[in-house]
This record gives sequence, C-alpha cells and structure tokens, in this order.
Amino acid sequence: MKGTLILVRNKGIVSYLIRKLTNSYWNHVGIIENEDTVIESTFGRGVARTDLIDFLNDSKAKKLEFALYKIKDITEEQADTMVKFISQRVGHKYDFFQFISLFFMLILKITRRSEPMDYTSKWLCSELIAECAYQAGIKFHKNIDPDNITPGDIASSDITIRVK
Repeated sequence: MKGTLILVRNKGIVSYLIRKLTNSYWNHVGIIENEDTVIESTFGRGVARTDLIDFLNDSKAKKLEFALYKIKDITEEQADTMVKFISQRVGHKYDFFQFISLFFMLILKITRRSEPMDYTSKWLCSELIAECAYQAGIKFHKNIDPDNITPGDIASSDITIRVK
C-alpha cells in the first residue's frame, strides 16, 4: 500500500477550474505513506499528512471522490524512496507561483518540458508526486517536466493503473 497514489475529485470552484483547464476527471493527488496516512500538498496547509480515514469519511459524505492508482512494476525500494522524499517535505508551503505558471502554460498551450523557475521548498500536489517518483527513477511522461505535471497526467500515464 505504501507508495500507492490517491487521485481526488473535490467539490468546489477551484477544483472544477483545475479539472476544466487540465481536461481531467481528477484535480488532486497524494501518496499513501502507510496504512493510516496520506501525504499531500494543499492550498491551505502546504505539504502535510492527512489521515486516510478522512478521505473515506469525505467520500461517504459526498465531499469528494477518490481512486487508488499503483505505479506498474514499482519495487519496494522505489516506493520507500518516494515516501522518504515526500515525507521530508512535510511542512513545506504550497507553490502558488507554479500554480499560476502552469495555469498559463495550459491556457497558452506552452510546452511543459521544462520549468522556468524551480522552488524546491514549495510544491503543487502533482509536482510533489512527480518529483518523488523522479527521485526513485520513475517518470510519468517523458515529454512533461515533473514540475509541470497535472493530476490528470499522472492518472493517464502509461505507467499507472487504477486499483480501486
């Protein structure tokens, strides 16, 4: 279960705009750290741990929908590397500049092969997941820089598979 990705479809206007702009069903992504905890980056809290039970409760209350995705052929060592990398970022802030930059890249259809500025202490949810995977030798898309990836890109990657 460690290293499993949790793709989320939240209610709300910002979530709706993210889905519309990225042409994706999903607007958020986190990673399961252990059987009880997800690590994610959110507007309000930055990189933080969330109880997995909160996702279950919010899903039951119809506040969100989520699905679990596995990375195909991931080794235990790679999952450990990913979780270690991401757990070391807990407490970092959300990357609002990157959010706006990615927004304009998508609207203007600018290539997402590289990022103009890299703030290693601020993170978007999908950027954080893609970067921790990259640290483990995993890349979701060869033509998209990990800093510019979206939750939809992760879900539609050839290397991910929905498990629930």
